[in-house]
Amino acid sequence: PLISNITSSTTNGTYGVDDGVNVTVTFSESVTMTAGGVFKVPLETGSTNADYELEIASISGTTGSGTYTVRANDDTGGSDLLVKTSPGLSTTSSVKDAAGNILTDFSIPSSQNLDDKKNIIIDAIYPTITNANSSTDDGTYKIGDNINLTLTFSENVTLSGGTLDITLNHGNTDNAKVSISAFGPASTASGTYTVAATDTTNDLDHTSIALGTGGALVDGGGNAIQSWTPATVLSTNKDIKIDGNRPTIMKIRSTQAAGYYKVDDVIPIQLYFSEAVTTTAANIITATLETGSTNADATVIYGALSNETLGTASYTVRTGDYNSSLTLNSIAISS
Repeated sequence: PLISNITSSTTNGTYGVDDGVNVTVTFSESVTMTAGGVFKVPLETGSTNADYELEIASISGTTGSGTYTVRANDDTGGSDLLVKTSPGLSTTSSVKDAAGNILTDFSIPSSQNLDDKKNIIIDAIYPTITNANSSTDDGTYKIGDNINLTLTFSENVTLSGGTLDITLNHGNTDNAKVSISAFGPASTASGTYTVAATDTTNDLDHTSIALGTGGALVDGGGNAIQSWTPATVLSTNKDIKIDGNRPTIMKIRSTQAAGYYKVDDVIPIQLYFSEAVTTTAANIITATLETGSTNADATVIYGALSNETLGTASYTVRTGDYNSSLTLNSIAISS
């Protein structure tokens, strides 16, 4: 008897960790194998793992079959799965035909190997997140600004059935999650983070990356990511600061001492801000003072501010102004 071919009942395709792949050896005639023996079929499964030796425990008629269970890190590198020829097929006992002739030639005929008969690819290398980055320039960003977030994977992956969620470190839990919808197969995926009020960090980064409910992220072999920490994180690649805190006026005061002031006296009116501010132009901040019922309220106008925490404008007392305790009625900012 001779070997006729090696084939499989498994459908052509790509298979990953724990998938089962049928391997069938066909002989030129009906044969039997001595009890207790096994027929060994060495499979080429890549350079990381030792090659897989499939053991067939029984032969029925002209065929013997077994199941190769894919191991983590088995990989045919995009090529079809095949049976090795050196060392090749072997048995621990003997295989005989009905007349008692023993199989001695274990060679596989030309064009009759598994990769000739089937297109079965093994990809059992788990995908990883190699990089978290952003196409947005380094700098400080305010409320309403959009910031790109991009994840890079070690190979093409497909997201289905849910979202891929990136949680950020800016401290506002209501706006911390950026969800990426279904994509792939692709080696990168991007989302957009929009800065909201109270978001604050000196170095934007993620605190976690995870699948949303019902989501699946797998490579072509069906292998899922095992570690959700990128090899290189966002804060290593970028220097993005988030300032989602609106400046406020902390207090209003004057350098003049308490007391009564007469016509043409000048009283500085000072605005103290919660942080350094810059105006887009001069004279856009105005304050209205309560100066009694005779005159219309007095208005003071503030000049340009450039990264300053204090703005000062001067009120000159007019004829008819009166207030026993000068107060500021309102502050307005024009565009």
